[in-house]
Amino acid sequence: MTSSAVAYEYHMPVNIQCTTTPAVLMPGDEALLAIEMQNGAASYGVGKDSGSGSTAQSSILSTPINKTVLKGTPYLKVLTEDYKNLGMIGPNDKITAYYKIKASENITSGTYLLNFQVQGGYDMITINREIPIKVDSATVNMARAESSTSKQSFNLNVANPRENTLNAVTIIPSAKGIKFSPDEYYIGTMDPDEVFTISFSLEAADRSKQLKGDNNISFTAKFKNGDTWHQS
Repeated sequence: MTSSAVAYEYHMPVNIQCTTTPAVLMPGDEALLAIEMQNGAASYGVGKDSGSGSTAQSSILSTPINKTVLKGTPYLKVLTEDYKNLGMIGPNDKITAYYKIKASENITSGTYLLNFQVQGGYDMITINREIPIKVDSATVNMARAESSTSKQSFNLNVANPRENTLNAVTIIPSAKGIKFSPDEYYIGTMDPDEVFTISFSLEAADRSKQLKGDNNISFTAKFKNGDTWHQS
């Protein structure tokens, strides 16, 4: 009787995709990173029987996800603990690990890479991926619009130069001796590259006086990038 040795080699076919909310961070931002892991076995088959007298075959197997590790950098801190024993994912099934991350106040614009590891499969294989995180320090832009014919009003262009949407955008004017109406202008959501033209009415804070000459007017923009408030 002739015997043959059979060795089984299992490769963990986990496809990894990620999304960040907000899509582009600013210095000081907290963000939610969602890392989706999908069992890709059904897409291209896994498993290989090799040995004397055997034929290579594709197998469709469930994959255990034993551990995930996300490593921060000096400028991007990972706030969430790593995951353990996430369970089994069948062919084409998905599981998502959520990590909170925080950008430092002195981070510069650019794309940063976080090292992500997922350990799983019956052979405890570790897969390494680099997760790109975009950072842009650009803020709300404000510039005087076409001059009004009246000294009692001021028109302002407000623009979002960023790649991502900003929320709760509010413009607050200030000047010594001047009362504004409205006292602040709520724009709300601003999509990338969107521009709003807004207008303020001006009058002397002391109603017994009139506005004369040139006045120094400043504007402050408050807005949210994701869940983090900013001011410029």
